[in-house]
Amino acid sequence: LFLSVVGGWMFYLSPRAVGSAGRTGVGSLHETAGGAELSNWSRERERRRLLALIPTAFVIGATAGFFAIGGGFMIVPALALSTGIDLTGAISTSLLPIAGFAGLVGTSYLRAGDVDIWLSIAMLPLGLLGGYAGMLLGKNVAKATLYRVFAAFLALLGIYIVVHG
Repeated sequence: LFLSVVGGWMFYLSPRAVGSAGRTGVGSLHETAGGAELSNWSRERERRRLLALIPTAFVIGATAGFFAIGGGFMIVPALALSTGIDLTGAISTSLLPIAGFAGLVGTSYLRAGDVDIWLSIAMLPLGLLGGYAGMLLGKNVAKATLYRVFAAFLALLGIYIVVHG
């Protein structure tokens, strides 16, 4: 149910989340404009984004640990909604935390003897090939369309989980 609500919310917000120029909202205190330091407005924006990230990161980590999942489907919308970065920025920013959460949860499953190693090894090259194909396809899709498709996917995934348990 939560996924459906987040997906619907993202779909509703998608034109605003992408922005008129389609630029990412990713930025940091390390950026400079022509060698000058960031303005006070930029520093304040960065501070607000980091403060919003603290509870978001904790809740996602706790949820990933509790449900023993990688959390990738939660991180992207949470980053987009809590920090105001666009979908591309949220996806790229989420990769390192997803790897960390997946490694932690995967280790737990491996220790419990629940991992079919051979199936995992067989799936890896096919997943990498599919990921590469998706990456090529995604580069040719407008950001607003990508955002809406992702939001619709989340909503449908949430409905599926509610219906099928």
